[in-house]
Amino acid sequence: MVRLATLVGLLLVYIQLIADSDLRYSYLIPFDATAPAGAANAYWREFAHIGAVGWTQRDGTIQWGCGGSLIWENFVLTAAHCVFNSNNDPPTVVRFGDLNLYNDTDDEFAQQYRIEKIIRHPKHKFNAKYHDIALLKLEQNIILHDTVAPACLWGDDEVRFTTLESAGWGETGFGESQTPTLLKVTLQAVEKSDCNRHYSVYNLGLKQGLQDYQLCAGDAKMDTCRGDSGGPLEIKLLHNERITPFIVALTSFGSICGQSIPGVYTKVAPYIQWIRSVLEEHGEDAPDWKFKAYACALRYVKFRIFDPTTTDGKYDANGYFGYNRELAQITEFPYHHKPSTVMNRLGL
Repeated sequence: MVRLATLVGLLLVYIQLIADSDLRYSYLIPFDATAPAGAANAYWREFAHIGAVGWTQRDGTIQWGCGGSLIWENFVLTAAHCVFNSNNDPPTVVRFGDLNLYNDTDDEFAQQYRIEKIIRHPKHKFNAKYHDIALLKLEQNIILHDTVAPACLWGDDEVRFTTLESAGWGETGFGESQTPTLLKVTLQAVEKSDCNRHYSVYNLGLKQGLQDYQLCAGDAKMDTCRGDSGGPLEIKLLHNERITPFIVALTSFGSICGQSIPGVYTKVAPYIQWIRSVLEEHGEDAPDWKFKAYACALRYVKFRIFDPTTTDGKYDANGYFGYNRELAQITEFPYHHKPSTVMNRLGL
């Protein structure tokens, strides 16, 4: 009986590992030789903040295994489980401004930097799926450009948007290879009560169940997959006639991708103070006001995509950010009160 119980226990663990094999937990599984499931092509400038996190091999080639988001000119936000691969090696480089990682025909705007330091959240443990967030300090500041610029962080604990967007170079479906080209997916936020049906406390690494700082999102046909780990789940909002990306969460883990089971993402809002503290510990000027939506949107406004459907940028009645030209000062409008208006206007 003892031997039978042991075998049953091992079988359950094996089944869970199979279910997790296509999760975003790349350190559990060797990288494939060769994206989001059901995705569409992304374009230059659309995800100017997204970076491919890679591991330099002995032969000089780079194995791309995770995603990340530029949130400062020398810091990338990613998932904590991305700080080691299956060989327990840390990532070495981050590449921006490149849509196809395996073809040099689109490298005109590409920028690649060595990772100088990795800072994993102090509460993250590799045997659990909590506090899955980390920062990568680059060897130097990136060169600001239309195709490479930091994103803003969504600072509200409550996510009022029902439709979100993600992107990455991960697998295109369960058991399929990673995409060489950056792909994007549109996902819907899923209620925690519905998501809990798919992720019980018996799931490996979820002994405490899903937490408030975790967000579920999915779609009947689209999903993020293994290789998308650490990439952004975001919304796009208008400011000063420009479209600004706001990172709401990071791709963390899920079940078999592309099977209508929502994935789980780590919200960024609960970690903004930790992010600020890390930046300041490393000599950056990162006061709280710089993380306010209006301040961040204004800081990189000249690098954002222009929205020709706007004429003045003042859409406070509809819930947009806007620039008060008469007072020459930035203001923040209550866009979160009417998220559907914002998303419809931007076509999200």
